[in-house]
Order: sequence, then structure tokens, then C-alpha cells
Amino acid sequence: MHPELCERFILFVLLFLVVFAPLAYGAVEPWARNVVLLSIGSMACAWLWRFVSLGRPKLSFPPFFRAAILFLVLIALQLVPLPGELKDFLTLDRLGLVAAPAGRTSWGRLTANPGNTAIGALFVAACLAFSFVLLNTFRHRGWVKITLTVLLTLGGLEALYGLVEYWTGRQHIFWYQKIYYLEEVTGTYINHNHFAGLLGPLLLLGIGTFVVRFARFIGDRSYTFGEDGRSAWKKVTATAQLLRHLPMSLTLLLSAIALMAVALIQSQSRGGLISCATALGLQLVLLWKLRSRSTEVLQGLGVLALLAAIVGVALAPRILTRFSYAQRDAPERFELWQDSTRIVRDYPFFGAGLGTFRDVLPDYRPQKDFFFVAGIPQPAAVNYAHNDYLQLLAECGFVGLGLMVWALVATLRQLFSRFANHADWEVAAMGSSLTAGIVAFLLHSLVDFNMHVPANALIFCSLVSIALFLAQNVETESGTSSRGWNSAERY
Repeated sequence: MHPELCERFILFVLLFLVVFAPLAYGAVEPWARNVVLLSIGSMACAWLWRFVSLGRPKLSFPPFFRAAILFLVLIALQLVPLPGELKDFLTLDRLGLVAAPAGRTSWGRLTANPGNTAIGALFVAACLAFSFVLLNTFRHRGWVKITLTVLLTLGGLEALYGLVEYWTGRQHIFWYQKIYYLEEVTGTYINHNHFAGLLGPLLLLGIGTFVVRFARFIGDRSYTFGEDGRSAWKKVTATAQLLRHLPMSLTLLLSAIALMAVALIQSQSRGGLISCATALGLQLVLLWKLRSRSTEVLQGLGVLALLAAIVGVALAPRILTRFSYAQRDAPERFELWQDSTRIVRDYPFFGAGLGTFRDVLPDYRPQKDFFFVAGIPQPAAVNYAHNDYLQLLAECGFVGLGLMVWALVATLRQLFSRFANHADWEVAAMGSSLTAGIVAFLLHSLVDFNMHVPANALIFCSLVSIALFLAQNVETESGTSSRGWNSAERY
């Protein structure tokens, strides 16, 4: 296969995955997860063929690459049978949950369930391969624009579909009749929190895209705002009149932003709302620092503020009602976190094994979880800690959590530093918006398990890969290269 065809195939699979995974109920079903893994495998094979065909060109390694490789080594250590003395040294295992292999009582593994740990390792390796391939395949920003356009279209259509199902009372996800979360908008997701986890970062991406394109629209019309001595009211009036002449593409983008904002609020996900609002504050600060185009940025943000005010006033009662439930729901979540910390006490260094939370927790949380069937209580299983960081600590110990913190700090440090020292303000604005979306994902993971939903994990990896690509090629104020947002230059 020609290298050019390999590149196009990788882009096609990327676009397929970011659309397929959310539509397939978040890809939480085994069949959908297998499709995702096979698709990533095909991407990796195509990239390897392209890599060899081009004579092994120079590779770009993400800042989290070393930490990720060491994390895979940690998982391999959890799977490898170890002498009993070494296993006892590495884990306290007070309850004797980590059993030795049959017929080999003197040997044992660090993981409580080797099968689940192997599955978890496969998914982590797939996400790493996905990010690595994207970072080393994107050639120019035209490809980035295609991907971002598909992501924003996905967000708008997901929001529209969820709102239509909710407002009409049909309450289906395609042909599947919803049973849970009938009072919330969930789009094509089963869980409203995971739906909010998808929409929040895409909403921030939409805001950044609108600011960039609106500023370009203003610049093309040679329109000034705030520099002609007008009163504040006249400025607002002039802006309102200008909105009547928006091109269709900007009108559609603004509509998608409005739909995502309404759907996010109607999802009634407190974690999703708080994380998105916090990341939005960060995004506004980063955009405000774009001094070279502060006038156009301010005007674009003013348009979005007007839209936000309308949406906020209309849906404020729904937000207040949802947050009034916090006092009722919070104790259950805190109790689960408290039980999870007991796992850390027994597996402090290397954890109980990646993907073993559901296997280990019952020994620390006996007979606490149940649901009623015909009035009869039935046992229920808690599969996740509703805190990705705490669950990682329980499954991989302080070593695994330390590697994850290293990866996050290295990645965010590079993104913030590169986009802060910009000259190409459009690229810096898009990069800052992508970074804000990444932060929204990370904040939401404090109170939910979005990283365990394959669709959301893929969207997260896509945003990180695109942001790193732009960060590697962003023109700094002291730099010599000129690579504008519209450039089709090969990298």
C-alpha cells in the first residue's frame, strides 16, 4: 500500500472511531469495544507499513510516552507469576485475595484477576498506540480541521438527538427503549454522566472554534469594536446587527454550541456541569491573553455570553433542582470512596491489579449494594469507584498513580507553555481550547469514570493528540517558522 493511501486510511479509521464509538452506546458493550480495538489495530498496522515504506522517518514522541511505557511495565509485573517471598514483599494482601496459580503454591501474581488485568492492559496499550499513530500521521492542519469539524458535528447531532428524544417523550436510543435516566438527556449513551463527559469538552472546542472564525469574519469586514468611542449600548447594538450577516457556517456552529449547552444542562450531570464550567473559566483566561487579537476575541466572547445568558435564564430552575439533590447523594459517594481507600491500605505499592476493582471491592463492602426486583432485594455489583484517580490508586497503587501524574503534568506543561508563547493567534486559540477540553475531562474524572468508557477515552486521546500536534508546530513569538492555521504545508 502506498504511504499516501496509508495516511488516508488512518484518517478514515480515526473519523470512523470518533463517530462509531459514541453512537454505539459509548462502546461499553463487548462487541463495540472489540470493534474499537480491531480498528485501532488496523491503524497501527497501516502506520507501520507507512513507516517502513518511508524509510523510517523521524518519530514524534508525546511527553507522556515514557510514563505510559513504564505503566505498561507495571501491568506486566502484575501479571507475571512471582516467587511467594517476593510477592509478599511487594503486596500486603491481608485478606489473601491474590491467589497463587493452581498447583504452584509457592508462586503468585500481584493481580487479583489476571484476565481482567490483561483486558485492561490491552485497552491502555490501544489508547497509547492510537495517540502515537495520530501524532505521527497528521501532516498538516487541514487534516486537523477535518477531524475537529467531525467532532463538532458529532457533538451537535448528539445534543440534538438527545433533546428530541427527551422533549418528545419517546425515550429511546435508536431501537433500544430507555429504562434508566428517563428524566435526563443522554443522547446515544445509557448514562447521563458519560453523555455530559462527552459534551463538555466538545462544547469548549466549539466555543474556541467560534471565537477564531468570528474574529476572522470581523477582520475580513474591517469592523472595529471598542476603538471608535462608541457607548457600550451602541457597541452591543452594532454587534447584534452584525450577527444578522453571519455566514451559514458560523450560524450552524453557533447553533451547535447552543444545542450542546442546553443538552449538557438537561443531562443534569453535576460533575459534568462543574467540570465544564471550571474549564470554561480557564479557557476564557487563556483566550483573553491573546493580546494580538483581544478586540475580536472580546467581541466573539460577547456573542457567546449573550447566548449563555439566554440559555442560563431559561434552564436555571433545572440546574438548581439537580444540585439540591447533592446532600442526599453525596454520602453514598463518600462511603464508596472510603471503602475504596481500604483497598489502598492493603495494596499500597502496586495495587490489586488493573481492572480488578469490581473483584476486590466486595471484600471491603459486604452486603451494601442491592436493588429491588418485585420488592425483593437482590445483590448488585459496584464496578467503578466513580473517581478514576482513586480507582487507579486501588488497582495500581502509588506507583501507578505516580506514573499517571507524571504523564499529566508533562503533557499539560508542554501545552500551556507552547500556546502561551504564540505568534499565530488562531492556532494558539484552538490549542488553548483543546487544552481546556482536556482539563474538563480530567476534572470530571474526579467524580466519575469517564476514562473507562471507550468512546470518551477515544475522544480524550484525540483531543490530546491534536493539541500536541499543534503545540509541536505552533509558531512562537521568537520563532522563525510561519505556519498559519490555513496552511497546508506538510510537516
